Amino acid sequence: MGFPFLGLAASLGIPAPFRKAAVIGAGVVLLLIAAFAAVKIHDHRVIVAHETKAALQQEKRERKADTNLQVQKTRDDAAAQQRQQEIDNATRNIPDQAPSARQRARVCLELRRQAQQRRQPQPAC
Repeated sequence: MGFPFLGLAASLGIPAPFRKAAVIGAGVVLLLIAAFAAVKIHDHRVIVAHETKAALQQEKRERKADTNLQVQKTRDDAAAQQRQQEIDNATRNIPDQAPSARQRARVCLELRRQAQQRRQPQPAC
């Protein structure tokens, strides 16, 4: 039986005593190259899987943050609407003959709201 690649080694000009060793050596080198390629392919697949998992987790965190932001925006809008309604209710009953009193009441309520937001003492208007 023999090695089928010995004839190829002979055609390449390798001397007879070294042909078998050259064919075995070439086979070992090819096996090592194949092993390194397999490891590289495996590493690439592991990296892609990790990056995909990380991207999905990031997307999930971003969706949660977007939802939290929307909830907070809704709350802020409702609070602003309530503050405006309170100002309107407070100034609605002031007679039209005294526009300066209405203006003073609006300014006072706005100053109190700003002081409350800044956690400062509220002005006594």
